[in-house]
Amino acid sequence: MSCCVGFAQTKQRIESTVEAFHPGDYKIFVISRETTADITYKIRLGVVVKPDVDKNTSMFEELKKLESNTGNCIKVISSAINFKDEKLVDLFLLDIEAEVN
Repeated sequence: MSCCVGFAQTKQRIESTVEAFHPGDYKIFVISRETTADITYKIRLGVVVKPDVDKNTSMFEELKKLESNTGNCIKVISSAINFKDEKLVDLFLLDIEAEVN
């Protein structure tokens, strides 16, 4: 997969991976977006899921495989447990490079 694919396609690949571990129980949102000098955006995504060491360790490994399979166009930045609305959540941060379309 080239880096120069659209945001929707790239997000769908991430969403498919997350869905496999947390069916219908996750949230993906855009944290920031910046335009680069060429025809791409650099976008930081947040993925919020319930804390589950086994599931999230496996999901992290799958996201890292996705990172290498996309030539680092999807990069896993971090994973950390956080509080949101007084509930524990696991927050994954990913950077993606996507074509402007």
